[in-house]
Amino acid sequence: MPVARLRVPEIPMLRIRLYSQSGPASTGAVAISTLTRLLTYAATCVALPVLRRRPDAPPALFHAPGGMLTVAVALVVIAWLLASVNARELRDVGIAMVLGFVLLAFGRLGARRR
Repeated sequence: MPVARLRVPEIPMLRIRLYSQSGPASTGAVAISTLTRLLTYAATCVALPVLRRRPDAPPALFHAPGGMLTVAVALVVIAWLLASVNARELRDVGIAMVLGFVLLAFGRLGARRR
């Protein structure tokens, strides 16, 4: 008989999903997942040119076509997609991010004690 298991990072998402007032539970989870990915992509787009310009960085193994133009277009598209987000979805993502950082801090603190 299969046993349902929840990993620790899934617990905050489950609570947000159960207590979300923004419609069906699955819609809130999809919004959180999508917004989190968009923010991650934006951070990556910003970090790439910054890290490439560091003097202590190793030489690039590849060069993306378009260079800075690709980064700029990607950031504009991400901003356009984020412009349609309502305040409740932003709040839910903020709560999930804070809970994630708290769990990360506790995990690192536990690893240091070992």
